[in-house]
Amino acid sequence: MLSEHGLAPELSEAEQDEFVRQLLALTGTRAILEDTLPAVIGSGESPVGGCKKSLIGAENDFVLLQVWQVDAACVEQLQQRQQEVRQAKNKGVVLSLLGGSGADPAAAAAFAAVIQEMALPVVVLVDHMTSGSAEVLAGQLRQNGALLIGEKTHGLPGPVKVVTLQGGHRLLVPAAETAEKAAPMLQPDLLLSKDEMSGPHDIPPSWLAQAMDFLAAVNALE
Repeated sequence: MLSEHGLAPELSEAEQDEFVRQLLALTGTRAILEDTLPAVIGSGESPVGGCKKSLIGAENDFVLLQVWQVDAACVEQLQQRQQEVRQAKNKGVVLSLLGGSGADPAAAAAFAAVIQEMALPVVVLVDHMTSGSAEVLAGQLRQNGALLIGEKTHGLPGPVKVVTLQGGHRLLVPAAETAEKAAPMLQPDLLLSKDEMSGPHDIPPSWLAQAMDFLAAVNALE
């Protein structure tokens, strides 16, 4: 607004984003500035249900679940694949909630219950963009014994409202009815750093390797 009236220099999109980040930090506001629009879906991903299953490891003996939207559809997909995941060959689950969100706490509870029924060791990947129902899910799985690795979450487990900025990026802030209920960030059991150039749902190879190493160690001790 100031630049429109000649009272401040015109800022580039990158400068506008940095200004917003600094303003959020100064005010202590719990909010997320999305670097990329969620409509940009990586290869192999599907917006339907918001989750994907694959086998990883040298012998395909670990299950990778990538979840970017914790909702009822995702829970239904997991329930349908529960028997596949529980096969004797599978030695553990890596659940990626990187960039994950959602606005359904009941779905988070249902998802956690299905994971617990699988009776497999679990590693959960989280980052600073993990929010909403995905953040709730991470906390519940930790209470059930899962290991959390990655970055601190943002402390936005409740509903959010979206503000679209001039550059096309989106600012996620707590909804008015939950703004007073600040939640603590989840501190991972193993704190790791993420490449700033990676996409919102991309899994750093080193994170995946450490997750599989942990699961292999758990199996060796059993």
